[in-house]
Amino acid sequence: MLEVVVIGGVGLLFMLTQLLMLLKLRAEGPASSKKDAAAAAGGEGGKNAGILAMEVYFPSTFVSQADLEAANGVATGKYTLGLGQQAMAFTGDAEDVNSLALSAVQALFEKYGVSPHEIGRLEVGTETLVDKSKSTKTVLMQLFQGDRKEGSSSSSSNCDVEGATVVNACYGGTAALLNALA
Repeated sequence: MLEVVVIGGVGLLFMLTQLLMLLKLRAEGPASSKKDAAAAAGGEGGKNAGILAMEVYFPSTFVSQADLEAANGVATGKYTLGLGQQAMAFTGDAEDVNSLALSAVQALFEKYGVSPHEIGRLEVGTETLVDKSKSTKTVLMQLFQGDRKEGSSSSSSNCDVEGATVVNACYGGTAALLNALA
């Protein structure tokens, strides 16, 4: 089974990055113990574990950091030289953390030919939620629903995906990655 980690950053209402990684932690099927999981991953050392694919999504709107330095009245080069940034992307009124994550996960599926049936775990690390009532992982599960036909008992959906959304400034992404590796 494959594991997906979605890491997003929002600070001061600016979207910094939306990063998605596809990890291969087990060769096939669920493992009944950590020892079984290590064996399925290629032995005790997990030789076949690693990042298989990565997708980055940046919003299309951005502000020049040089212009922001001037507008904020800070020293020239504070953002461009000190932080090494030329531009900072931010979301428009039609985007939020959920739409950015949906775009990144969908692009990962399409570019790398990943089927939602191959995913066994989905971890999301973010600094923000839209309204704190529904996790981003719950929203991303829309991509795992597949084609459901009315009156049909068969479904191409994958509703058995473990994971969670970790919301915490700076540490949310690290925690999601550590959860996937645990």
